[in-house]
Amino acid sequence: MAVVNGLAMAVSLAELTLANLLFVFVIFLFEALHFRGIRSTKLVLYERIELIVPERRDELVADLQKRLGFEIDEVEIGHVDFLRDVAFIKVTYKVPDNRATTIDQLVKPNQFVG
Repeated sequence: MAVVNGLAMAVSLAELTLANLLFVFVIFLFEALHFRGIRSTKLVLYERIELIVPERRDELVADLQKRLGFEIDEVEIGHVDFLRDVAFIKVTYKVPDNRATTIDQLVKPNQFVG
């Protein structure tokens, strides 16, 4: 914006002000659209493995939404342990109030061994 203002020798002050306001508005719009849909991911150790079949996906999503407390965008089934009746599920969701979440990136050491 400073370069445009510095090179605008033959432009009136009103045109320059309008160009600056338009520039600021476009940047504000892009920032608002970018941060509107911040998504995050959680890895969940899920014990109700009877719900991981494709036929019961809606029940799985409803149960996860009820337990986690937010609207889920995507669910991906990972490792299934039939001996312990658990499955790792990757849950992608929209972050409430556009708050950044750093705890979701932390994983316990040796969590996925075996």
